[in-house]
Amino acid sequence: TPLYSSAASDVYKRQISLTSTASTVTISAALSAPVDVSLTAHTELVTSAAVTATTGTVTVTSTTTSINLGGATSGTFVEVRPKTTYIGAGALTASAGTVRITGGSSIDPTGAIRATSNVVLRGTGQITTGSSATINSSSGSVEVNTSGGLVTLGANVVASGPISISLTGAYSGAGALSSGGAISITGGTSISPTGNVRATGNISMSGSGKTFFDGITVASSAGSITVNAGPVADHAVQVNASIVSANTQRISLTGRSTSGTQDGVILYGASTVSYTHLR
Repeated sequence: TPLYSSAASDVYKRQISLTSTASTVTISAALSAPVDVSLTAHTELVTSAAVTATTGTVTVTSTTTSINLGGATSGTFVEVRPKTTYIGAGALTASAGTVRITGGSSIDPTGAIRATSNVVLRGTGQITTGSSATINSSSGSVEVNTSGGLVTLGANVVASGPISISLTGAYSGAGALSSGGAISITGGTSISPTGNVRATGNISMSGSGKTFFDGITVASSAGSITVNAGPVADHAVQVNASIVSANTQRISLTGRSTSGTQDGVILYGASTVSYTHLR
């Protein structure tokens, strides 16, 4: 009696699985499989060439330390699991599902991330993206979540669904946020986007530090805008040369200042806050 059928054997032959305990695992030649590619290192794992699973999942894991994907990585799903840090100039592409980078102490991609479904970046330290590391979800959501650090998004983030950013430190970034659903930035200290923030649904921002809009547009076409900031010994919400607008719902800007000479909310530099209820 065979241990597996010929059909199962055929699937097995179309997969690539690599596990190593070397001090550093470096992959400098392209890897491609019709189904799944699984790379597991018990030390640092580095790629400088493309890794492709044509109709399957690419899974890259380091059980003890970092992952650096320097080559393009693509599959129907892409799962990256560092123990400590993730960096990588290689683009990550999920043609039919989700791109997930989870479990590391810091996540710092410099290559673009694109998924048909969701994009998830989740770690315990800082999360930063380089100026070329655009994030795009064509039919899903984007989640950026750190339980112990800041978030800096240096490139644009686009999602057909919601964009959710949860952090404990400061939020900043020149990358614009554009969502066909809601956008939320919560749990951190200061919030200082320098890229535009646009959503079809609600936009909500809350932090224990100052929220500063400087020369940007924050706009919702069909939802509300809510900002809560402070308490700080300053103007807690500062809007300079910026536009805050909602077409159908209300705008609420709430700042708490501990200074007796500073207002909680200040608008200056020809800023406008506009609410237009369309009937």
